[in-house]
Amino acid sequence: MGKDRQINSWGYIDWIQRELSGGGFPASIGFVNLLPGKRQAEHTHHSEAQFLYTLTGYGEHIINGKHYQFGPGDHFLMDSGVVHATINRGEEIMQELIVSIPIHLCRDADSPPARDESPFDPDFARAALLDGIAQLTRDTLDHVNMPVVLADSSQRIVYCKGLPPLCGRCGEPACPLGRSVHELHSEHRSACSSVICPRGLTVLVQPVMLDNRACGFIKGGLFRQYPNIPAAGEVYDVPDSTVNAARFFLQDISSYLAAFYQERRRQRPARLPAGEAAGVAEQLRTNTLNIQIRNHLLFNTLNSIASLAIRDGSMDTYRAIIDLAELLRGLLRREGERVPLSEEIAFLQRYINLQTLRFEDSLQVTWRRCGAAERIFVPHNFLQPIVENALLHGYNDGCGQRRELLIETALEDGRSVVRIRDNGCGMDEQTLERLRSALYSGAAHGLSMVNRKLAGVFGQDFRFDITSRPGEGTCCLLSFPV
Repeated sequence: MGKDRQINSWGYIDWIQRELSGGGFPASIGFVNLLPGKRQAEHTHHSEAQFLYTLTGYGEHIINGKHYQFGPGDHFLMDSGVVHATINRGEEIMQELIVSIPIHLCRDADSPPARDESPFDPDFARAALLDGIAQLTRDTLDHVNMPVVLADSSQRIVYCKGLPPLCGRCGEPACPLGRSVHELHSEHRSACSSVICPRGLTVLVQPVMLDNRACGFIKGGLFRQYPNIPAAGEVYDVPDSTVNAARFFLQDISSYLAAFYQERRRQRPARLPAGEAAGVAEQLRTNTLNIQIRNHLLFNTLNSIASLAIRDGSMDTYRAIIDLAELLRGLLRREGERVPLSEEIAFLQRYINLQTLRFEDSLQVTWRRCGAAERIFVPHNFLQPIVENALLHGYNDGCGQRRELLIETALEDGRSVVRIRDNGCGMDEQTLERLRSALYSGAAHGLSMVNRKLAGVFGQDFRFDITSRPGEGTCCLLSFPV
């Protein structure tokens, strides 16, 4: 047995790296081994994105009800919320490289709000908790395919979504989802723990700590985590990466609700009515933008890596994924923070390094940098979507030319300026005007989200302009106060 082997009813997974927290690369990397004739039962990637690359064997993936035959060299990219099953159709062990990356909620703020030292008010805490839950469910939880229950300190359920039919038919008096009080160990009151339900399934329980008091509970999971404990069928027999992704997501929800509560305490002397805390609402909207931008980046990059895998084999795939770790480390550690422009440029460089795997010699990037212009603080990850947009949409088969980018920082008229220029096909005036209008439309495409992130930091004191002509490429200019 491998040093870090997870045994399942259908085979086993040898993990190279488990998901890490505390600043490490938060991904699981390993090798799935599905035994001949076995089926990995249908399960949902509740809060993780997953990349699979087949090394040996032949089989069938069922993804959201559609059937895909696969063999060595084939790859699949699955976003969070996908319903997935795998069948080994061959006579040998089927082995796949798996990379699983959890989605995260992140808070955009310069620093945690100052603590209010007034006495703890349980009624105020409950009201703030309910407001935070209501806002979070509308902006995020209602759009995430994951079983989750949010309960108050008395275990009364205030939000419930996505529980499987088994739970509706359960009726067990000791059900940890809603009928029993989960006792917290005095030394680990804020930690995400797990309990085994009467049906043999693991239920994750994450307390919501407000001023060091457990004022609520977030519960989810429903996994068959221990093979020696009888459970309700193999449908819940999932990789550890799925369990860990769910654990991280529950921790993020708890951290978000605690921050929401502290923000409400800070505002308490002139407390706004429920639903009208504009600053908090904008923070929640930014959370959704961060998830959208992050997942968009993840899957476009993994597409490039998959192309490299088909050409060069699995070891190159593995090395490319390790390179991707640095990019994702910055994306997930710095999400929501303001960083010096110099760090944002370094982050962009890591992204471009990975794009050379896809475009090779057909991509040339010229850098012109001004250190004095890069001292300002900017929102993290606003340049990468602009460059990605240029690479994906600035060229077409009719152009046929080499992709050339010029990325420049400068001080001009007392302001910090960033220019991103491509030599692509360009746009006519009508297309350009539609794109400029879309910047302010609030739509969920990359450039509109970038514009909203910048507005959240600089208000109206920034410039984001796009110029283009057919056959002459496109230039994005951004200008900020020093």
